[in-house]
Amino acid sequence: MGTIDSARAAQILETLLDGIMTYEAAVALVDITGVRGMDELGIGALLKAAKAARLLGTQLILTGIAPPVARTLTETGADLGGVITHGSLQAGVTYALGRSARQRVRPAKPVDDERPPETVRR
Repeated sequence: MGTIDSARAAQILETLLDGIMTYEAAVALVDITGVRGMDELGIGALLKAAKAARLLGTQLILTGIAPPVARTLTETGADLGGVITHGSLQAGVTYALGRSARQRVRPAKPVDDERPPETVRR
């Protein structure tokens, strides 16, 4: 895969947003396994993609960050707040599936009028 420059990052952003809208995705994984370098414009575009995903209600999960990319991200002060990262695609998929399952089984919170009566201990 090589490097992510601004042109490639723009392509990733476009594909990501199209996929989010087409599939009404709650979670999107961006796997950068094999990426050995990223310039500052590429990093900026990746962060914009994460922000755009959040604006659409989608959680971005970034997987497969190689050590040189991690170094570049920290050296440039990239703020990955709001982006979940996992070392491998498998770990990211496992997380996403677990997150999805938790959302499906979450019970609805009762409205004040629907609360069960208090139990009185004697």
